[in-house]
Amino acid sequence: MKYKSSNNQIHIANGCGEDLYVLVLPFQTWNWGERGFHVESYKNGSSGEIQNFGVYNLASLSELIKNVNRMSSKTIESTNGFFLKEDSHSTNSLEEEKAIREKIMNFLEKDAIKIPFAQNKKLDCDDNNNSLRTLSLSGWGSLFGVQDVTLFIVTQNLTRQAAFKTNFDCSWVVLPNEIVRAGNEDFWNTDQAKEVYQFVIFGS
Repeated sequence: MKYKSSNNQIHIANGCGEDLYVLVLPFQTWNWGERGFHVESYKNGSSGEIQNFGVYNLASLSELIKNVNRMSSKTIESTNGFFLKEDSHSTNSLEEEKAIREKIMNFLEKDAIKIPFAQNKKLDCDDNNNSLRTLSLSGWGSLFGVQDVTLFIVTQNLTRQAAFKTNFDCSWVVLPNEIVRAGNEDFWNTDQAKEVYQFVIFGS
């Protein structure tokens, strides 16, 4: 498919082998507040008490996705000490993992842009008043005084994720292991001489 690059038009082409979700944020540390969600099943490794883990920014979402993918191990402890898992094969553990995955997917369905495999999509303001996508790309720039945005891309099975900054006029092709700048006229004609971002891959 041919396209003409212009200001405030970020296109994403999905060639990663499965559907993916894209969060558009004004900057990586932005706190999205009440749009986030809680996970009540996290356990403190030292006390065993239930922790109310809030997902209000990109770092906490990425951490939660990482730990969900590590739940097949017998013992898991996150980098910030929130989570210790003793028996990943118990019924309770499987139900816990399923519940956390469901919360993550509900959030992505509500607040991210879904791009089916082998399709491409322009990232723009959302016609359905999606809470994280009501502003156009230029709107983010005007509100926060930024000249680029942060994209968080995660695959549907949650095993691959990446976050990076992009200008408003750059387009990207998502491949199985990396995300590459698109060519000037053809989505799928990648320009690897420019910018390449590697996926963080879980379970490989």
